[in-house]
Amino acid sequence: MLEEIRLLTNLETSTEKLLQIVLSGQPELDEKLNLPQLRQLRQRVMIRCKTSHLTKEETHDYMHERLKIAGADPGSQPIFSPTAMDTVHLYSLGVPRVVNLLCEHALINASVEHQRPILPKTVEDVAHEFQLDQVEPTASPEALRTSAELYNSEAFIQNLGEALSRFRMFPQNPPVRRK
Repeated sequence: MLEEIRLLTNLETSTEKLLQIVLSGQPELDEKLNLPQLRQLRQRVMIRCKTSHLTKEETHDYMHERLKIAGADPGSQPIFSPTAMDTVHLYSLGVPRVVNLLCEHALINASVEHQRPILPKTVEDVAHEFQLDQVEPTASPEALRTSAELYNSEAFIQNLGEALSRFRMFPQNPPVRRK
C-alpha cells in the first residue's frame, strides 16, 4: 500500500502537485519507511514530526480537557484525585493512548465501587490488570525521583488512608481458600 501511495505522489500538473498526502502513525510507521524498498517514498516526505511523551503537567491538562469534553463540570468535585492523576502519568509514561486506557478503566472500576474522587489504588489496579507495572520504566532518573517523592508525600499517604477506609465501607467477599 505504501508503494501505491508513492505512485499517487506522482500526480501533478506542470505547475503543481495534485495531491498532498499526510501519513500519521505509530513509531512502527517510521521503521517501515526506513526499509530499503521504500526509499523512493521516504525521499518524497517533506516534513517529519514526532510527538514526545507528555510531561506530568501535560498529562494532567490532557486528562482535564478530555473530562471537560466528556461533560465533566470543572467547578464540581474532581473526578480523579491529584495523586491518581500522577499515578496515571507514572504508569502511562505520558503516552496519550495509555492515559486513555487507564482513565477509561479506572472510571469504570470507580463507578462500580462508588468511588469519587478516583484514588491512586484504582489506577494501580488497572495498570496491574494491563501489566503496565511489569514494563521497565523509560522515565529519566529525575522523573523516577519525583515519583518516589510523590509516593512518600503526606498527600499520598492521606489518600492511601482514605482508600483503605473506603474499602472498609464497601466490604468485599473474603477470598476463597483452596486446598
